[in-house]
Amino acid sequence: MRVTLPKSWGEIPISSFPALNDIVIDEDVDSLEKCCMVISTLSGINFTDVQRLPFAELNKLIEQTAFVFKYAFPEKVEQFNYKGYTWKMNFDHSRITAADFISFSKYSESINNITEMVALFATPYKKKWFKLSKVDIEFKEKVLLLSEAPCSIMYPLSVFFCKVIKSSSENIQTYLERKAVRTMWKMLRSPNTIST
Repeated sequence: MRVTLPKSWGEIPISSFPALNDIVIDEDVDSLEKCCMVISTLSGINFTDVQRLPFAELNKLIEQTAFVFKYAFPEKVEQFNYKGYTWKMNFDHSRITAADFISFSKYSESINNITEMVALFATPYKKKWFKLSKVDIEFKEKVLLLSEAPCSIMYPLSVFFCKVIKSSSENIQTYLERKAVRTMWKMLRSPNTIST
């Protein structure tokens, strides 16, 4: 049986990442079974058929897919070309709107939303007269366009944004706690406060 497998994360669409991640982190499945599940997921071959392969052939396939278990990704990129667009990333978290922050916080609750997380901060451009011009695309269309982008691009970006948002969330929480304490002290010192 001829089995075609990707050679790196650059050949795997981000839409496949959640399933692969679930396999890799599952502690209830032994390592040989995990390898068979990864091979099945990446090749589209039925899991039972993968298990029936001669061990020598299976061993070669396991070696080809070892990168999946290492999570070795390149660094985040500032821009990338995909589906006829040049996508530029907004890494300046001071320009993130409150709505984007709230949306990102919700999307970051599940690994299945990697595409949505990146789409919030990705802006598509097209070349027009030798210059890149911004293209206005609805959020849902951006998500659809990016849903098959390679893991090698999308995963590092989502990790970066999660770290930025986590740090921002902690700062916002600290700020709000301080603000609440100040407000409470003002209320307690104010002569207009009703006492019982």
